Amino acid sequence: MNSPPAPTMTADTGPRRAECVPPRRPPHAHRRGFRSAATVLTAILAAALAYLVLFPIARLVLLALADGGANLARALGTPALGRTLLTTVVLALVSVMMAAVLGTVLAWLAMRLPVRHRWAAVLPGMAGATPSSC
Repeated sequence: MNSPPAPTMTADTGPRRAECVPPRRPPHAHRRGFRSAATVLTAILAAALAYLVLFPIARLVLLALADGGANLARALGTPALGRTLLTTVVLALVSVMMAAVLGTVLAWLAMRLPVRHRWAAVLPGMAGATPSSC
């Protein structure tokens, strides 16, 4: 079986055993209560987002499949379906590109915020972007 570690001799402390070293605490062990509150908040926000996203999609699917799928067949048979899908994809891509550029510019500006304007950290979205200590 496992035998206890042999004592080691050091010049300044004398004999020392490996099991005498106290175990390290996790870095944020004192914040466990905060973690559980954040977990509950995350679960609530995820449930709200799922309700806001999944409920309308489920309703659309149910309406499309009503009457044996006749509504869905009529929608797929529309001659302008390809143009409609292309327009949707183009609008989505342009929106994503604009959001990425605007978000990058705003993040860059927020990081260059002078120390004397720390009060702006209370604005939504600016709390993590302003300098916290100087």
